[in-house]
Amino acid sequence: MKFTESLHKAIVPQYADEYVDYEGIKRKLLAAATQLGESAKDVRNDERQAVLRDLMDDLHVNLDRVTTFYDSRISRMSLFAQRLQSETQSIEGSNISTTSRTELQKSLLSQLNNIELQLHRLSSYCEWNKCAFEKLARKLDKHFDTNAFNDFYILQTLTHPFAGAHEVKRTLKTVRSTMNTLKTEFSFRGYGSSPTSSSSGQSLDVCLEKDDSLGLFNIMGKAPAHLLSDVLTSCITKRAVQCTNLVLKLLVGDVDMIGRGFRHAVYSCKDKDAEVLETFLKLVHEQALHAANRRSTETKNESSSVNQQPHLVARLLSSKDSIGQTALHYVAKNGQAGLCTLFCRELDEVCPTFRKTCTWSSPEWRDVAYETPMSLAIRNCNVGCIDALTVYQPKENAKLHDTPTPTLVLACRLIDDAGVIEALVRAGYPVDAKDIHGSSAIHVATRFNHANCVQELLRLCPQSVTALEPPYDWTPLIIAAAFGLQPIVSILLEAGSDLTQVDSCGWTAMEHAAIRGHLDCAALLKTDVVLSNKPVTSGSLDVKPTNSDIRSCDRAMQIGVSDPNASVLILRLDGISGRVRVTVLDEGAEYLSGKVNTSFEGLSINASTSSLSSHSSDKRSPSCVINIPRSQFDNLGEVGEHYGNSLEEDVDDGDVEEDDVFEDNSPAPPTSHKQPVELLFKVASPESAVLHVDLLASRSSRMLAKAVCRISSLLTNVGAHMQSLKPASPLPMLSTKDMNVVRWVNVQALISTYSKAGNAISMEAEPPKALTSEPALATLSSKPSTSSLKHACNSSFSLNHDAKGSNVALIGHRGLGKNLPDRKCLQLGENTLDSLIAAGNLGASYVEFDVQMTKDLVPVVYHDFIVHETGVDAQIHSLTYQQFLSFSHQYPTRDVDETESSVGRTRSRSIDMPRPASFTLEDGIEPGSLSPNSSVYKGNSFGNSICGPFTTFKDILLRVPLNIGLNIELKYAMLSEAEEEGLEPVGIDANTYVDIILDMIHTHGKKRNFIFSSFNPDICILASLKQSAIPVLFLTEAGTAYRTDARAASLQQAINFSCKWGLLGIVSACQPIVHCPRLIDAVKQRDLACFTYGVLNNDAENVRRQVKHGVDAVIVDNVLAIRRCLNDIELTSSN
Repeated sequence: MKFTESLHKAIVPQYADEYVDYEGIKRKLLAAATQLGESAKDVRNDERQAVLRDLMDDLHVNLDRVTTFYDSRISRMSLFAQRLQSETQSIEGSNISTTSRTELQKSLLSQLNNIELQLHRLSSYCEWNKCAFEKLARKLDKHFDTNAFNDFYILQTLTHPFAGAHEVKRTLKTVRSTMNTLKTEFSFRGYGSSPTSSSSGQSLDVCLEKDDSLGLFNIMGKAPAHLLSDVLTSCITKRAVQCTNLVLKLLVGDVDMIGRGFRHAVYSCKDKDAEVLETFLKLVHEQALHAANRRSTETKNESSSVNQQPHLVARLLSSKDSIGQTALHYVAKNGQAGLCTLFCRELDEVCPTFRKTCTWSSPEWRDVAYETPMSLAIRNCNVGCIDALTVYQPKENAKLHDTPTPTLVLACRLIDDAGVIEALVRAGYPVDAKDIHGSSAIHVATRFNHANCVQELLRLCPQSVTALEPPYDWTPLIIAAAFGLQPIVSILLEAGSDLTQVDSCGWTAMEHAAIRGHLDCAALLKTDVVLSNKPVTSGSLDVKPTNSDIRSCDRAMQIGVSDPNASVLILRLDGISGRVRVTVLDEGAEYLSGKVNTSFEGLSINASTSSLSSHSSDKRSPSCVINIPRSQFDNLGEVGEHYGNSLEEDVDDGDVEEDDVFEDNSPAPPTSHKQPVELLFKVASPESAVLHVDLLASRSSRMLAKAVCRISSLLTNVGAHMQSLKPASPLPMLSTKDMNVVRWVNVQALISTYSKAGNAISMEAEPPKALTSEPALATLSSKPSTSSLKHACNSSFSLNHDAKGSNVALIGHRGLGKNLPDRKCLQLGENTLDSLIAAGNLGASYVEFDVQMTKDLVPVVYHDFIVHETGVDAQIHSLTYQQFLSFSHQYPTRDVDETESSVGRTRSRSIDMPRPASFTLEDGIEPGSLSPNSSVYKGNSFGNSICGPFTTFKDILLRVPLNIGLNIELKYAMLSEAEEEGLEPVGIDANTYVDIILDMIHTHGKKRNFIFSSFNPDICILASLKQSAIPVLFLTEAGTAYRTDARAASLQQAINFSCKWGLLGIVSACQPIVHCPRLIDAVKQRDLACFTYGVLNNDAENVRRQVKHGVDAVIVDNVLAIRRCLNDIELTSSN
């Protein structure tokens, strides 16, 4: 339902002229935006400024009118409530007669009820006007690129008294307190507990037990209606027919009180008590007929009265409690099919049109949460109640639905029960009905992993297997593949789903599964059918980050390289949902996704992003308010255990958001690897900055809970230059009411500090040889901002190829390939100087190697995190440089700072080589005494090899020829990797690690081509923020290994991450690419380079498949064979 329609329905008639002119301002705003076109967002356009000035005047006039009206109304109501409270207090101490006291109290209660109603109306008036101002402010931001939501709505509207309606709440509290005081005069204590309340000395309970209506009349004859309602409940449940008749006579005409007593009786009854309730309904019917006949005799208008009054039973059964539920709601929820049948039969008897017009989804059956008796029966899988309800609903009415979610679709969303689906279809609910998003029942059942529902729908309607879901024409099979739902994929394949069916963007189910990391599903969907080479688009793959994310990362890059006095703080929040305000308190702190503003008559107008450097005086807020979807967070980002404490908000009626009104309040579908929320800030002193996380009410700035900590407490340092890989403990969020912990929020912090070496590299950088296009060279020569440089790298980067001019770059994996125990040829040894040089000589454009850091902060070249040559689980960062080299055949005799390369012994060899006589087990481990562990051992020492010595990063920079590009893998363990390999969860401080490598490149790098790559997303971020000359690639296992960090979980997430942070591209495991080579197009369409690695790349046919689809580079072990393959491809294409 649109807001305009909702506002019209909610308007209080008495206040109709005092509401904000929402429709008029909205119409004026949209007309102006249409007329201005593109210039509506041009801050320098004079016509735009005039339009904004006019619109702001209208908003302020309406704001003043609403404020004035509210102030006048609430002041009068508050004074009136105080007067009634004073009169109530004066009655308590007076000596007036009982009759006079009773009459006066009834008069006061009537006035209090009236003012309570008026206060509720005024509260509704306040809330809807506040919502209208919010909507208008957001529309201004959307169409004119302003900051009206913050400057007009947050800073102005919410500061007016009507926005919080605190005086309304205070007055309501006074009114209710006064009403309770008056009602105590009629408490049960005065009627039922007295042993001599009646002439016969009987108590109320005794009267009900004996069904003594006369005794009951003596006790309760003058009791108020709300107490008689409670007595009626007791009469029904105790089967006191005469007493029930008496109370009905005393409550004659008061349907609300009779309905209240009836509902309370229903709550305590079971199906076996149906006879009791049926007897009561007959008594009501008889009482109504008797009253109607009596009045008809008096008024001589029998036909009119008799025809109207029997409907009292219908009014009773449809009367609602405080949350809008009828007796039918309750029995349907509790599975009381007998009572469902009874109530429906009674409605059918007293309402001749009930069976013809009944529609259970119609508005008259909805409670305040939009639940109906049917939806409650479905939610609780009460098939008997569903059958009882559908008997009285015509099948043609089942096809009608005026709710956002049809009944059958709702059932597939809520539960996984084939019986419920069968009952609904049997009752006439159409299988092909669609919700507001165009999803039918089978689409929803598939998305929510409800296999039983899917099977039942396919049995009842086999053709639904081909149903298409907008906006991308997804079949159920594509949905199941995209969500990685392997059991449902099998069910759909058995039902005859077409493996080759493509969506509107051209992608198959197998490709959707592969790009999202669901390789098990992709294997089931593999087909031998050759797909067409028609163009595909990336729309349905969901690989585009938001503009806000890109904007904040672009600003962070500019700060990271150019501002030596600032650091970039990256916060990742998990375990919280709703409206959240995050604030960083620090001198000069700025939220980087905020807009650069220039003040203009109370409204901040967005300046272009390019003005960032020229308007140094402009300030952004250190705080942001974000709306996190109300769905279950997966435990991602390596944040430890998820704390699922729920927060019961103290919600007023006005706190309910517009979209929360629908019945679609079921849990979100099971999405894999949901990203934590990432926020970027600029800070000057991260060690002293303070973080505030506030949970706010949904439509006001009222704080519900709060968490506070120092940023330094989120950084898990464990000594000099060392940090823990484990995250900080979750922060407790304390309720602002009672300071109890209501939720735990996981917050990870990453700080990027300024790198002098990185800035020097960026300033001194010349156009890399790899950048060959004229636009890219022109862009670089003009010394643009960091973001421009990175964009140029991303859009124009083509690798330095060999003399034969292949279109695909060849990169030697750890030189000439990793050591393998089963290789039959001799191996120079992975990550050795000889292997790297040999790979370049055999035709590799670049050589890839792994750089880690020793305990004394010397960068060395080694792949595994554990140095297996030690014979123990010694991690590299636990060894000094000298200790690391000591596991070569001879000890180094030079100092670390010497320029020549290290002269160490070769690594353990399988061939017989003489050893120095001084070699002992204390110096090293006998090579033959170790046996490889296949689970962690990667062939560093074993197999047929003539390994070269260990080497350092500096040796590589100095001794590898300049014509060979260096692909530097920044080897830094993630927590999941450390746990897999049994490592200590500690590492070198990430900033220190990156800074030392950048300093080494600045000192010894010379004029050569470099590429950074890393599996660790945080290291990629730091490498990107600290310098802008060397392109960065994100390494992803693309689903071939499980990773708890969402960013490293799949090819899809890798593309999103790389786009967001302006990286050159991705380096993907080749397995999904080989099986689905068109995924290369998805990467390229996001202006990213696509590299692949893996053993499948050693097969020339696999490389040919990738080259055909435009892969930029392949990382291989078999350099010579693949070099020949690429030369053949180039030769063939040239001919």
